[in-house]
Amino acid sequence: MHPLHSARRPRVRRAVAGLVLVLILPLLAPVHANGYELAFCAPLAAWPMSDRERPGFDNAIAEILADELGATATFTWTNFDTVGIRDTLHAGLCDVAIGIGEGVANVLSTVPYLSTPYVFVTRADRDLTIDSLDDPQLTTLTIGTYQAGIPSVALRNRGIEANVREYAALVRPTGQDDHTPILDAVVAGEVDVGIVYGPVAAGRALDEGGVLELRPVTPELDFGATILQLSRIWTIGVRTHDEALRDRLNRALAERWDDVIAAMDAFGIPQLPLSRPVDTEVDPDATRVGVIFPATTPKSLPNGPVGDLARLGAAVAENAVALREDEDAPFVLLDAHAPTLASVERAAMRLILVEQVDALVGGYDGAEATLLARISAEHGVAFFNAGSEDDALRDGTCYPTTFHVAPSGRMLVAGIVATTTDGTAPRVFAVAERGTETEPLVEALAAQVVEAGGELVGSALVDPGQFIFFPVFDAIRASGADTLVLLMGPDAQELLMGQAASLDLDVTVAGLSTVRGQSRPYVQRYLQVAPDAGAAPRVVVWDPSVAATINEAFAARTGEPMEPAAWTTYAGIVSAFAAAEAGVLHDTAGMRAYLTDAATAIDVGKDAPVRYRASDGQLLQELYVMEPVPGATWGRTAAARTAIANVTDVVAIAATAAARGGAVEGCGAP
Repeated sequence: MHPLHSARRPRVRRAVAGLVLVLILPLLAPVHANGYELAFCAPLAAWPMSDRERPGFDNAIAEILADELGATATFTWTNFDTVGIRDTLHAGLCDVAIGIGEGVANVLSTVPYLSTPYVFVTRADRDLTIDSLDDPQLTTLTIGTYQAGIPSVALRNRGIEANVREYAALVRPTGQDDHTPILDAVVAGEVDVGIVYGPVAAGRALDEGGVLELRPVTPELDFGATILQLSRIWTIGVRTHDEALRDRLNRALAERWDDVIAAMDAFGIPQLPLSRPVDTEVDPDATRVGVIFPATTPKSLPNGPVGDLARLGAAVAENAVALREDEDAPFVLLDAHAPTLASVERAAMRLILVEQVDALVGGYDGAEATLLARISAEHGVAFFNAGSEDDALRDGTCYPTTFHVAPSGRMLVAGIVATTTDGTAPRVFAVAERGTETEPLVEALAAQVVEAGGELVGSALVDPGQFIFFPVFDAIRASGADTLVLLMGPDAQELLMGQAASLDLDVTVAGLSTVRGQSRPYVQRYLQVAPDAGAAPRVVVWDPSVAATINEAFAARTGEPMEPAAWTTYAGIVSAFAAAEAGVLHDTAGMRAYLTDAATAIDVGKDAPVRYRASDGQLLQELYVMEPVPGATWGRTAAARTAIANVTDVVAIAATAAARGGAVEGCGAP
């Protein structure tokens, strides 16, 4: 029994048709009627639990929970097996799996809301009373049950075999149906008694209108050669690391427990003892910060690694803040695991409207950051952009509540120019990706190269996803360039450098290192595909080799090097905490004034305290020149992986402070 539950008496009741109708009517409500969406994964053909054509009690419970959270319930229909959960919940198509076993399919589970037994099913006109597997009647009655199922094993343990009929499952387009053949046999009088999973038997009894009688199978735990559990416990599943949503669903279950029980009673669902969960609400005076990240799931989505780093950065920040926070005003982090853009939006709306967070941290690509900046501006909530370099976001008018821990693309370009010119007059060729946030950086690069005494002798735009670059190499040769600047995403850079390695291009390569592409795995990949170009210095926002206490603390806590995405998340949370300490996190204007004040000094682990710029909310910070170590061996430990590159120089704030974002048309709404 779960520690949050106390005993309730088992029940087997017939449903009242009118109540069932009342419970399923909300399923017809329009999407987003209450402001945001609570997206459920649900079995497509598992009545009376859940069904796409005929809503069951799990669908009704989903509606109840959504109503409690002020949301509209939506459903993504699937089969509740490992593949179905992987391709829906873990793929970000939905956020809540209603009616799932505890901890199965790599989910994080709520407290149980249903413990239900197998049942003895008989025709009412037979007037049979069977309560136990040890009832002597079972030695003579004809029994129908599953092939090689738990009831069959329990009967064999008692020497009951000759009078048992095991029925093969039906295979339907919607999946396997183990139950109908047994129930059909009971209704037709082919067997005297069936032993069937309780909710399914209850649904059939409801349809048969009094023809069938159900009684829970006892003992619930059968001790024989093995321990058999003749009941199942159902919970609600969310993605791993989505603790805030799990906890909120637990509180919703506690608040609406009577309604949840009524939904199951309406279908006559047999229930074993469970108690009402206890509502453990977060301290109402606590400062709440939501962190939205796309961690790894069994679906193997491409943005998982950066989200894993962000999650670790949030955990270390939580520890650091806990050592400094005021006990009278606690600081609470609420994690949200959102692997897709749609799930990011749902998480942001839930954190703002339900959890009433004071700030959000996230945005690990341009689309995520733009979405969160817009939502935060609409609701007057601070947003700390931890991952996007998009200059179009750096607009204080469009996004007055957004602050940027991630350096802007122009800041990184300024750092590249500062480290590659070094008193020379370079002839630069730039390659950028068409239609992305890197395309406008060509113009910024040209201006800064000229200011440094060099010349942009050529440029090329390549399509996102392009994987053949040989025409670009011809243009580089023809330009007479001595420096090649790659204003591209990390994967595109890897492809281009790999192809260039087989050619005799006498150029120095400098690549744009975004937060997403600064991690040690990328450094190692660059060295492998292009040993010369991959060993070139890169300008980064953070590096595990920086001599900083936070790097040591991070490695000790996580066993991993502190990569840039972990640091930007950490710095965003620490910034929010600093604003909370100053008493301005709830006040948009006051917070901007505080974070941008020349006297403000926030310790985010760098050599000098930092503050934000008033015009665009950009964190004014030193950057680092990181150089890979040719021949370094990849290792399993944080120290070994850190050692494949070193910080060799610092790009002073003065070198990047003048770099500002570009104009935004329509405030960058996605």
